[in-house]
This record gives sequence, C-alpha cells and structure tokens, in this order.
Amino acid sequence: MSRLQRSKAQLIWFRVGLACVAVVAVVFFIQLQKPKVEETPPPAQQQAIRYDILNDIDQAPARRMLEIMLSKRISERELELLSHQIRDNYPYQQYKEFSISYLIPNMSKSPGYWARVEYNQGEPEKINILGTSIPELQAFQQAPAPPTGQVLGDWLIEETANASRRVVITKDQGKYYYQMQWSPDSEFKSEELKPLAGATEFAYQDKSKDTIFKIQENGDLELSGPDGVFAVGHPLNSYKVSDL
Repeated sequence: MSRLQRSKAQLIWFRVGLACVAVVAVVFFIQLQKPKVEETPPPAQQQAIRYDILNDIDQAPARRMLEIMLSKRISERELELLSHQIRDNYPYQQYKEFSISYLIPNMSKSPGYWARVEYNQGEPEKINILGTSIPELQAFQQAPAPPTGQVLGDWLIEETANASRRVVITKDQGKYYYQMQWSPDSEFKSEELKPLAGATEFAYQDKSKDTIFKIQENGDLELSGPDGVFAVGHPLNSYKVSDL
C-alpha cells in the first residue's frame, strides 16, 4: 500500500471514529434530558382487621343477615373495604336483602349496632355508622370542659342512632352538677345532683330521683333507674385514638 493510500485509509478511520464519538455524545445528552422516573414503592399492606361472626341468619332467597363483632372501632373507609371483603365471601347476589351489622367492644348496654351495611337488590349500597365514629370521638376529646366548676369526671356514653353523649360531673361552690354535651360543638346542659344518702361509693341522684349516677372503681360512670342500669360511660381520656 502506497503512502497516499495509507493516508486515505487513516483519514477514513478517523472520520468513522469521530462519527461514533458524536453519536455517543448525542445519546448521552438525550439521556440527561429525560426526566428521572422514580418507582413508587408499593403501598404498605393494610393490617388485617380482626372480627368474629356472632350470628348468620340465612332466609334465602329473601334475606341474609350477618352480625359481626369487631375487635376495635375502625374508619368509614376500613368499614367499606371490610364489608366488601365479607360480602364477597357469600353469594350475596342471590338474596333480595343482604346486610352486615357491626358491634364494637365496650359499648353501652342499650340495644343497637355500631354500624350497619346493606346490599339490597336494585338499590345502592348503604354504609351507616350509627354509633360514635373516629372523627366524632377525636372531636369530643379535643372539645373543652365545662367553663365553670371542678371536673370530677369526664365520660363518653356510647349509644346508637347518633345518641352518644359526653357526660361531665363537676363541683362548684359545694354543689355537684351533671353536665351533658350531645355534640363536641354544643353547649353543656347542666343539672344539679345530690350525693346519694348512705352510698359507700361516689354516687349522685338527680332532682327527680329517677336517675342515679355511680362512679365505679374502674373509673366508669354507671347510670341506673327503677329498672336497673341503662347506660355506662367510659372515661373520655381512656379512648386511645392512635390505637383505634
């Protein structure tokens, strides 16, 4: 190969190398301009909600009714997801009415369910929390105490059909008062109490003598009448919302 031919070959290889370098540079530049895509970590698996089926009434094809005890109070979204999970374990489409009724531990002695969910043919699903929801409980805990008097106890009496109430017993200038609040933003309804004569525990009676209020050793407030105990309140600060 002559010197001229070698020079031409070297020139050709130089141009090829230069072109390769240019291509690599362009590709590298394009990669730098691409937005960085971060992989979204998979959502944490929801902790399973424990429950027990207390009753299963099967009246096919008219209706099926499940009664369930939850291990704790849950949010409305958790209630919806759990109800779908339970519902899908049954041939619910075969029933004209399919309902799931929920209880939670330590509610009042009054009858009724904490929540009820219905899946009826031809109707949208109905999800109703009848007792105290988590937001309502948080609001009660954050609400101020009665403006006057020494607080002797602060309780929540859980009822269904939106009848839960906060009860505070106060002492002011030697007198005792029963303060009741139906919602966290409502005013307290006040009524004087009289210490129950001969009682060996903290016990009071209203003016009509129809209701006796007893503070139990465990801190609960027990309300009783001529027919016996009809409601029990648990100390408001005993509800640990972070554990619900």
